[in-house]
Amino acid sequence: MIIWDSPKKYFELYHTIRQLKRLSNRDLADLGITRADIDTVAKRSVDQKFGSSSINNG
Repeated sequence: MIIWDSPKKYFELYHTIRQLKRLSNRDLADLGITRADIDTVAKRSVDQKFGSSSINNG
C-alpha cells in the first residue's frame, strides 16, 4: 500500500517519471541511469525536493 502525503507530491512524482520515460535509452545513459532506475530516481528526487520521505511503502 502506498500512502501519499499530499497530491502535490504525487503530481511531482508522476511528472518526473513521465519526463524520464520520454527520454531515449542513450539520453538516460548520459544521465547515468537505466529504465529500471526511473521509479527510484524519481522518488529520490521528490523526497529531496519536499524534504522528507514522501512515499511510505507498507
